[in-house]
Amino acid sequence: MTVCDCSRRTGMAELKFSVRDSGIGIASDKLGSIFEQFVQADTTSTRAYGGTGLGLAISERLVTMMGGRIWVESELGSGSTFHFTARFSRGDQTAQSVNTALLKSLMGARVLIVDDNLTNRCIVERQLQHWHLMPTAVGEGEAALAELEQLPMPARHTNCDPGLADAAWMG
Repeated sequence: MTVCDCSRRTGMAELKFSVRDSGIGIASDKLGSIFEQFVQADTTSTRAYGGTGLGLAISERLVTMMGGRIWVESELGSGSTFHFTARFSRGDQTAQSVNTALLKSLMGARVLIVDDNLTNRCIVERQLQHWHLMPTAVGEGEAALAELEQLPMPARHTNCDPGLADAAWMG
């Protein structure tokens, strides 16, 4: 996958994403219809791998909603390259500097991550480590309480968002 900035206007960013696969490719007579609902270029792959033929139709709608376009370049027997563009408003530089200052002020802070999904815990933990925080990740409420009990009292910051709490843990 490659991503390039092909912006032509200030205030907006237009990114072009390209994804290459080295699969069987798509016949040229099928290229015009693969973005239609319930259409697959090769029906033998449907039997082997499943699928409904909705993936590219959904992708096209999402790309259109982001002000972009989607297309494919393919040669039978040589694989395919799918391209799409998307437009984004450029971020406010002031907000970025505030975020940088906030991160610097939090550097080294301990953070408790509570999520029953291992993948989510790993993603959040790695991001916090990247920001030079000290995360501890647990998978359930009881483990979170055990971690909190180990903190010296009073804790510097204690944030609780009941909207994010697991209903089963709340009892």
